[in-house]
Amino acid sequence: MRASPLARGLMVFLFALALPAMAAEPAKEGGKEPEKKKWDVNNPPGEKVSAAIDTRSGTWMSVDVSPDGKRVVFDLLGDL
Repeated sequence: MRASPLARGLMVFLFALALPAMAAEPAKEGGKEPEKKKWDVNNPPGEKVSAAIDTRSGTWMSVDVSPDGKRVVFDLLGDL
């Protein structure tokens, strides 16, 4: 017996709804949540590599001036 196109579509839809539940974190043992390390921008995880970049010009930049006009802040590709 073959399923109708409507039944197949409904099965696919229901499976898609269940995907987030299947991807959820497993139950925690003892009811305690494991301690997460906080992100430290000055000490990021992983291998570190230094690179020289030319910052005389750039794209995707945003610039703003403080309300008192004494400071300027800008970002270059999302980095302040």
